[in-house]
Amino acid sequence: MKRLLSLFVAMLCMVITTFAQERTISGTVTDGATPLPGVTILVSGTSQGTVTNFDGEFTLVVSQLATDIEVRFLGYKTEIIPINNQTTFKIILEEDAIQLQEVVVDGYSTQDIKKMTSSVEVVDAAALEQRPLTTFDQALQGQASGVKVNMNNKAPGSPATVKVRGTGSLAGANNALFIVDGIPVDGETFATLNPNDFESYQVLKDASAVAMYGSRGAAGVVVVTTKSGKNSGKTQFRLNSYVGIAEATSNGFDMMNSQQRVEFEKIIQDGPSYNPGGYSYMLQEVDTEHTSDWYDMFFRTGITQSHQLSVSGGDDDSKFYLSGNYFNQEGVVIKTGMERGTLRANFSQKLNRFSLDLKTQLAIARVDDVYKNDAYNVMTMLPYYKSQDENGNYLPLDYNGSNAFERIEKGENSRNLLGIVSSLKLTYDLTDNLKVWSRTGIEYDQKKTRDIISPNSLYANLTPGDKGSLASYTYQDYLLSGTNALQYRKNFGDHGLSLGVYQEYILEDGNSEGFTVYGFDNETTPALHSPDVNVPLVSGVYDKRFTQLSYFASADYDYKSKYILRAVFRRDGTSVFGANNQWGNFYSVGGGWVISDETFMEGVNFVNNLKLRVSYGTVGNQGAISRYGSLATLAPISYNGQNGIYRDKPSNPDLQWEVSKQANVGVDFDLFDAKLGGSLNLYNNLSSESFINTPLPYTSGFVSQTRNNARLRNRGIELSLSSRLVLTRDFQLKVFGNVSYNQSEALELNDEGIEYRGYGQLQIDELANIEGYPLFMARSYDKAGVDPATGRLLFRNADGSIVDDRSLAERVIIGTTEAPWFGGFGTNMSWKGLTLNVLFNWEQGATKLNWDRVEIERVLYADQNHSARLLTDAWMKPGDIASLPKPEAGQELFATSDYWEDASFLRLKNVSLSYSLPISLAEKMGMDNARIYVQGENLMTFTSFSGIDPEMSTPYQSTNNGTSSGGESNAYPLSRVFTVGLDLTF
Repeated sequence: MKRLLSLFVAMLCMVITTFAQERTISGTVTDGATPLPGVTILVSGTSQGTVTNFDGEFTLVVSQLATDIEVRFLGYKTEIIPINNQTTFKIILEEDAIQLQEVVVDGYSTQDIKKMTSSVEVVDAAALEQRPLTTFDQALQGQASGVKVNMNNKAPGSPATVKVRGTGSLAGANNALFIVDGIPVDGETFATLNPNDFESYQVLKDASAVAMYGSRGAAGVVVVTTKSGKNSGKTQFRLNSYVGIAEATSNGFDMMNSQQRVEFEKIIQDGPSYNPGGYSYMLQEVDTEHTSDWYDMFFRTGITQSHQLSVSGGDDDSKFYLSGNYFNQEGVVIKTGMERGTLRANFSQKLNRFSLDLKTQLAIARVDDVYKNDAYNVMTMLPYYKSQDENGNYLPLDYNGSNAFERIEKGENSRNLLGIVSSLKLTYDLTDNLKVWSRTGIEYDQKKTRDIISPNSLYANLTPGDKGSLASYTYQDYLLSGTNALQYRKNFGDHGLSLGVYQEYILEDGNSEGFTVYGFDNETTPALHSPDVNVPLVSGVYDKRFTQLSYFASADYDYKSKYILRAVFRRDGTSVFGANNQWGNFYSVGGGWVISDETFMEGVNFVNNLKLRVSYGTVGNQGAISRYGSLATLAPISYNGQNGIYRDKPSNPDLQWEVSKQANVGVDFDLFDAKLGGSLNLYNNLSSESFINTPLPYTSGFVSQTRNNARLRNRGIELSLSSRLVLTRDFQLKVFGNVSYNQSEALELNDEGIEYRGYGQLQIDELANIEGYPLFMARSYDKAGVDPATGRLLFRNADGSIVDDRSLAERVIIGTTEAPWFGGFGTNMSWKGLTLNVLFNWEQGATKLNWDRVEIERVLYADQNHSARLLTDAWMKPGDIASLPKPEAGQELFATSDYWEDASFLRLKNVSLSYSLPISLAEKMGMDNARIYVQGENLMTFTSFSGIDPEMSTPYQSTNNGTSSGGESNAYPLSRVFTVGLDLTF
């Protein structure tokens, strides 16, 4: 016994002596450039540890027996580091692609991506920050599979068209629903939101993902979450400022110079130089020795700048994020641009079981646009004219005696915007597993437009009274939404269960009014003493009101996080539809199988994660239908000098929901230690009871009515890939890409099986939806060439016959105006403090009409300039083999197949190069981090399309249909922007 007692005492002394031999280790943890606060440092195999401070520093006392430390941080790979004889450590953590996408926010709840059955893509907003974009939706271009972003009007402040998985409606909404902090926002609000405040974009694509949005989610949903404070215990200031220049990527077409124009007028025997003094539209004396560069006068190099200061911080219970931003982008067309100021305040507070989240942004903006048709007038103005005389007085340039440059300088075409987006969420944890929350939000838009024609301009002579005009339009709209929810979540051993029941309401109301007055004594005051001149014209007054009430529920179940089920049911009621169909029911079911967690996968070491997903469900669409779509309405009319009203639309009590039935099969994978990851999705979306404008009998007194008479289908495949390679400790490379194919088809239309869609510069039958074909098929005269004997156009009919008379020619199908293939790809490279990001986007397979070519290659008016091709490629005498017909004044304008061009393109969208100062140097300067960067936007476009830009959401390009707000236009050229910036945190 004594021996045992002596042995026990000796061993106890040895243990005490060993543990008394402790040592202190310290170090820093970074991601290679930036310190990481809150990183957990543990002695391996124990609970002994610490966390890094805000500067990424740690100090830890360890026993002499400790061999390793374990370094853990969410979003990064866990590192096991031997201690050996080291006392100082410099640790660089590598991002974990799987963890980075661990949580997905769908607007109502958060989900572990491993347990999701939905098709969702997460776009990191940090990668999109500080790009010189006027609306945030543009940033999604090329970033996510299945998402096609087109900018039709490239003028500053114009929103993009964002489609998810194709066109699902012929008369309803096709733009994705955007949700910012739980609040739906639309295109008018986009120009007032500051994308530098965004934390993430999450694109919900299939029924399992969008079913929670029911009748609003048929076209896909983009959920935007704004920034919040971090649990760092320290207040952080961040200053980001950049400045740059913008220039037009296209300066138009090759037009005739003065000498060429004089030669051309001799050929057509018409025009000012051919008949000086006798020409009916003689505006100036012809100076053939002078050629005006109208494009050089119309375009400019604009200045772009953005300055933002944000303050953020927080602890376990309180977090805050405050920011102020000033953004100004001068357009590449003179006197155009956008100026915006935003303020954001995000607060969260937790008190025991109660928590509060308040997120608010206030913004004001001004957008100056180009005047309607000025781009066309500049393109076609005669080159031997001058804009001003030697005294600086403006001279007439247009056929009507006006001058586009004077109109721009002295007039105004502006929009002043006010936007408020605010949400308040209150949450109470009834138990550890059960909580109730309520969220209320408001979106408020106000727009005031002014269109002024100066009384001291040549254009004033074209207005009543010859003293100019003022057109003013005021629009305001608010959307109030509220959601109440009860959510339950608990794990029962290997079983996980999550349940939710919700009630939601939406109230939208707005009004607008406008007027136009004529007759001014000076630049700003109407001539009120001249009532015969100052005749106010009311341009439109309307009031709209829309309500929706919804009830829905969700259930999620998983077994060992390996077998997953999800179900959603939603019932919506709306004021839009007829009394017989105001309520609609929508649902989705989904399942997931994490194959990589099966025992038979244990030996497959290169597979880190492999999951199969399937889903099916129905979602509704009511988006673009008039708020009074089911009711008979009246409209004002003027006849023979008398004002009155008439019945402009019959009632339709049977108008009902468009229903999209969506099926999706997907695979998510991460391979080779997450060095290669991605997802593959196959989908089939069937739109039934789809809206279509249905012709009515003439005896009804109406032309058409919106009815649920169409069926459409969109089906396709999407692939997203991302490869992250760590080549050395200092050099890292990431390559990513996505490709999408969407095949649209019209299954059922009206009784005729065809719906003509021509508008604007298109003939009514030049664009059509045809049963059995893809949507939006271009139909044109098939050009067979030019008759060498006569110089007349030749047309090829469907039976192969050749005719030279357009009245005998038949339209043939040219192709679809929507690109079925699209995507994006890029790379991210970093070496020590240097980072290079490159992004491309592309589209393939769309056919678009280049109407500008029609206007400048056919001679309707002799007082307008034309393409220089008419002197080299047009027929002049018998025997000529030419691509253009004989030029003659008064030619009819119409398109043939050669004017429908392939609008496929590959664009170098963005390149940025940044350098982050070493942490030690930044600290000496009193900062936590300092980064300088340069970048270029829209650098190069590779395309065979000969117009201003191949990217457009409309089926044709034309500068002769207006570029003022509200017009279908793509005349404004894309801007190439170069910026240099500074990003500081302290």
